[in-house]
Amino acid sequence: MSEGSCENSGTSSNYGASAGSSSGGSNSNSSSGSGKSSGTGSNRGVNRGRGNSTNTSRGYSESMEFAFEPGDFARTLRTGGPENHNLVTGVWFQGGRIFTGSGRNYMMGTFKQ
Repeated sequence: MSEGSCENSGTSSNYGASAGSSSGGSNSNSSSGSGKSSGTGSNRGVNRGRGNSTNTSRGYSESMEFAFEPGDFARTLRTGGPENHNLVTGVWFQGGRIFTGSGRNYMMGTFKQ
């Protein structure tokens, strides 16, 4: 936005007087004058700039993670036999249930073969 205004004012006045007299061969004259001049002026201006910018960005990503990694079945689960002292590892899974102590929806147990 740009806005401006300008004001100028001035006055002028002049005053003068003249007087003369004559008597018996002598003359007398007087003259006076005065003048006055004044002026005022002002300039005012306003410049305003205003701007607003807002940027918002939101995002999310979703991923699925395995509760029990597929590779762990081959590495950590015991399959019995003499090499595993006849012990077998089992995984018990129940959807919607959290097992006490583990905080997970599955638990592992070891059983005799």
